[in-house]
Amino acid sequence: MATSTSRQSRRAGHSRLPYLLVLPATLLLLLSVIAPGAYALLLSFQQRKVSGACWATAAERSSRVWTTTPP
Repeated sequence: MATSTSRQSRRAGHSRLPYLLVLPATLLLLLSVIAPGAYALLLSFQQRKVSGACWATAAERSSRVWTTTPP
């Protein structure tokens, strides 16, 4: 009877393996696609306006440095 119990526990362990293998891909999907979409949806309901991104403001600053004319 002990062998049937060990077989059942092994089968239960194998049924979790596919979920563990898919988990990293699912987390990356959530972080890279769904989270920014949810954040954008949240911002659409607020009165506050968000403009630009970190890379956009840095690019604007660097373009101002390179295009300024001396007095």
